[in-house]
Amino acid sequence: MNLSFAVRCVGISHLLQPPLTWLLARRLGLVKAFDGLPPAAAQVARNMGFASVFLPTMIGLLVALFADEVVTAPGLRSIAWLLCVFWTWRLLRQRIVGRYMPVGWHLVLTAIFIVQGPAFAFLLLGMTRFR
Repeated sequence: MNLSFAVRCVGISHLLQPPLTWLLARRLGLVKAFDGLPPAAAQVARNMGFASVFLPTMIGLLVALFADEVVTAPGLRSIAWLLCVFWTWRLLRQRIVGRYMPVGWHLVLTAIFIVQGPAFAFLLLGMTRFR
């Protein structure tokens, strides 16, 4: 497997986020919870929810589309590092958030965040060291 293919696969894996977030939000009753907030707070929560799904998904797709450049161009690699940092942070938060989720969800999300965070970072670190 070459590096570009591995980077592309990690980028494409970000397409899991919108459907999984939608399913988890339904499972946890987040729509009803947001509806119970004061109107301004509900709108802010919806905006933040949308942004927290849309932005990393789109960055992941950019990494997938430009995987060859991520492998060869340090400037573009910094975008991939941004994803690594974000998903590693999310992995750490999963230890807390996971307490409130069904076990299956917690395990699936933990596995995804490991791949998109620290495992991707090790891949990028290897590119940096051995190029």
